[in-house]
Amino acid sequence: MAPTDDMMDGEDLAPRAKAKPEAKKKGPFLLILIGLIVMIAAPAGTYFFMKGNGNGGNGASVDPKKIPQPVVMDIDPITVNISGTRMTRVLRMRVHLILSEERLKTVLDEMLPMVKDRIMAVAGRRTLDELESVDDRESLKRDLAMEVNSLIRNRMAGSVLDVAFSEFLIQ
Repeated sequence: MAPTDDMMDGEDLAPRAKAKPEAKKKGPFLLILIGLIVMIAAPAGTYFFMKGNGNGGNGASVDPKKIPQPVVMDIDPITVNISGTRMTRVLRMRVHLILSEERLKTVLDEMLPMVKDRIMAVAGRRTLDELESVDDRESLKRDLAMEVNSLIRNRMAGSVLDVAFSEFLIQ
């Protein structure tokens, strides 16, 4: 065996051989430690990222009191004869008007008989075929909103934004 530079310095190879296993022992420990840190930090980081500051991350806080609540006016159940059925079929519906502002409710309460009459007139003109599909019901909602809006147009600036049915029964 040829002498190496290490042997010429008079050093023994034994201490070097012992140093290599110690370095190998530190490697797995360091790897486990890094793995633990990642396993703890990743879920924590995800949690704080997803949570944010509770307002969509835009920096401004949202006051729940300032979010406009829908103003709903409930109309008593209305029953009308369905057009083209020789008065053998009826439509029973419970209508809810979604209003743009609270004070419009007071105006509509004063006009309730006229509002109900308009609702009955619009619904009573529909045939059975015009009431059966979801699209036809959406069309009826739009027509009801337009009809009630025509009643209040000259009285105030508010309007009926949408119409909802909680009951829609064809017999």
